[in-house]
Amino acid sequence: MKKKSISSSLLILVIFILLIIIFNRKKITSSIPLSDTVEASKFIPIKTNNHININLKNITSLDFPKYSITKENVFIPDTLSLAEDEENIASGNYTAILTLDTILNKKFIAQIQKNALKDTCWKIKDAYISYIHKDKKGGKYNISFSTKGRQITVTHIE
Repeated sequence: MKKKSISSSLLILVIFILLIIIFNRKKITSSIPLSDTVEASKFIPIKTNNHININLKNITSLDFPKYSITKENVFIPDTLSLAEDEENIASGNYTAILTLDTILNKKFIAQIQKNALKDTCWKIKDAYISYIHKDKKGGKYNISFSTKGRQITVTHIE
């Protein structure tokens, strides 16, 4: 008789717990909103038309001939997990192509060669020159160009 009363009590307790779960589950699922909680317009990428001012003298401490910025592109390193549409030039990761007004003269190239003797950031190989330098904020500049051309490539990674 005792076993029967214990088993019936357990059965009633299990049924009671199941009923509580069933009724509370309906309340939980009905309280979830069916519409968006955040407007879709909040997720639209921010379109900015930023142009960065690239000053080669500030980077290399060398007076370059007059140049203009031909092209700027956002550069996203593999180590970053950013969406391309959220990245912009002003964030610090970019590549730019600069165009010199004239071809580099021999005096300027001699000045680079002189600086390369003191500054290990300069690398000269035949007609190709590169300058790799870390700035004070931890960013890295890579400037490369040919002595026979008018284009300079600048890459900066934060």
